[in-house]
Amino acid sequence: MKKFLILGLVIVGCNTPQPPTNRAPVAAFTVSSSTANTGVAVNFDASSSSDPDGDALTYAWNFGDSTTGSGVTTSRAYATAGSKTITLTVSDGKLSNSTTRNVNISTTPPVAGAWRTIDTGAGGINANLFVRVRVSSNARGDAVAVWEDFPNKLRASLYNFATDTWSAIATFEQSGSFLKGAKVRVLPDGTAAMVYLEEPVSGAALRWRFVQSSGAAWGTPTDIITLDADAQGVAYSDLQVNTNGQIALAWQAVKSTSPKFSKSYVSTLSGATWTTEKLGDDSAGPAKIALDNNGQLMALYGSRTSTASSTNSVFSRQFSFTSGWSVAQIVLTTNPLYDCSINSSPCYAISTGQNGKILALLWDAVGTFSGEGATTSKIYDTSTNSWTMISGTVSTNTALPFLYSDATGNAIAVYNTRNASNATQLASRRFDASTDTWTAVRALDGYFAAITTANANGEVLAHSDTASIGAKTTANTGTDWSAVTDHNDPANCILRFSDIALDNNGMGLMVQICATPNVNLPALFVRAKRFSIR
Repeated sequence: MKKFLILGLVIVGCNTPQPPTNRAPVAAFTVSSSTANTGVAVNFDASSSSDPDGDALTYAWNFGDSTTGSGVTTSRAYATAGSKTITLTVSDGKLSNSTTRNVNISTTPPVAGAWRTIDTGAGGINANLFVRVRVSSNARGDAVAVWEDFPNKLRASLYNFATDTWSAIATFEQSGSFLKGAKVRVLPDGTAAMVYLEEPVSGAALRWRFVQSSGAAWGTPTDIITLDADAQGVAYSDLQVNTNGQIALAWQAVKSTSPKFSKSYVSTLSGATWTTEKLGDDSAGPAKIALDNNGQLMALYGSRTSTASSTNSVFSRQFSFTSGWSVAQIVLTTNPLYDCSINSSPCYAISTGQNGKILALLWDAVGTFSGEGATTSKIYDTSTNSWTMISGTVSTNTALPFLYSDATGNAIAVYNTRNASNATQLASRRFDASTDTWTAVRALDGYFAAITTANANGEVLAHSDTASIGAKTTANTGTDWSAVTDHNDPANCILRFSDIALDNNGMGLMVQICATPNVNLPALFVRAKRFSIR
């Protein structure tokens, strides 16, 4: 008989404590309203979000319109209509969780406003014929007006299209110098960027300066360039800002005493540093610039020899804010441009680049009248670095062209021309980017016009700077202008200067410098009016 001994082995494990498993947070938020109008703030509250482990959370918001935010509570005033998908992402530092909600945004019904005085300076503006006001707006719905208070002050005020309110920026003053030639643009963040020409009373050299707003105050000005010691004026300037907030300035310095000279320059701001490029000596016309949305800049400028009758050319150069200037290209040769700078008139125009293409109007002096000629056009393709002539002329006997394009590359051109009786009148044409063709648009009233950049809806606003101020609008897909309002008010305003701006919701803004009628040597004042273009 066999006996077996069975041994049992009991293994007792050691109960070592295990770290707790981190669990993902839970994202949740409330919205103050599921519907809102453009320009009206929508509030978001993520305090209902939680973490099962009690960890501290961070909150990241995407508002559905290419803007973002942070914090447990936040708000957003949308500039454009449509359904917006808001995404909240909460994180405990290791794990995250997201949730979304939709808000439907409608266009704020346009409401016109009455004329209001926005100049708050004591005693108004010094009465001077050459006082100017400039207005600029951005896609967010901000605008800024800057006007000269001769001889040494620049005043400014910010405007909000959505709320129809003004807020003054501190007066900018430089004792001992004339401040003039101010141009302003509103940056994407709502701050105002201004360039101005400082001309010391003592006769020292002129210099361009740059200053940016910060809330209700201006920052410290920085020098762009000090001009040649014998420069006695600036014939023309052009200031542009692209959607990346990059800034470029073009101008032409002139000397009125013998031997005369004219030089075209372009300066670009990258970070806090200005870089200046002299485009050409003995320029026949001022530089014009356009910025596309990819950080590229195109400059047009005329060049000639020192004699008035010499053959001239229009040149172009492309600039990248990351790699600098490219090799110059000839746009149009044998073009007698000597008369182009008469009365500080631009001889050519160039539109803001869209879809990798830039449109240019080129003036060719074949007309009977000084400073007028036939206008042709070319389109520039940034991918091939080449210009292509568009068939046919835009018009004959033209001058003072203005040209703006919308987000699809379509454009509106407004320019002076002559009718059968040799009287000056305004004409306009529309450019179709899909076919590279021009279509005639009915002429505007008056003899001189200013137009604003086409907004996101493809609308263009124009006005004629005459004794009777009229504003008209058209879409870049249309072939006609529609009168929107008459801004002439002779009973209360002797007009000295006016400028206009446009938002994306069908609202226009006109700012005027006026003199009080029937008053000897009156001080000037600034007033503004908001109106609908639809």
